[in-house]
Amino acid sequence: MIRGVPAREEGGKIVNWYNLGTDITERKQAEEASRRAEKESRTVVTEGDFVILHGRFSDFGLPVNWIVADIVRMKDGILVEHWDVIQDEATRESSKSGLPMFGDKFGVKR
Repeated sequence: MIRGVPAREEGGKIVNWYNLGTDITERKQAEEASRRAEKESRTVVTEGDFVILHGRFSDFGLPVNWIVADIVRMKDGILVEHWDVIQDEATRESSKSGLPMFGDKFGVKR
């Protein structure tokens, strides 16, 4: 991203331009990873007082994706219990069945 700011003399005439360049590549990559993670983590199950959110986190710098389940118990609208279950996603090669742990296909291995 490049921004330019004019330097003006007292009468308002532009006498110079100052330009500033900023590399926003990492920010854009983080935004894309966040959008992908949001799409991947859409499974929600409710049963009585329990809510389970299940998803995949990918492109966060580790060699394999994470499969995550958040399990919460609510009582009268108040959170009374919370558990996190996090594990590395099995690769196709390490899965005995050859089936993915999440969704209908394996995530991209980074």
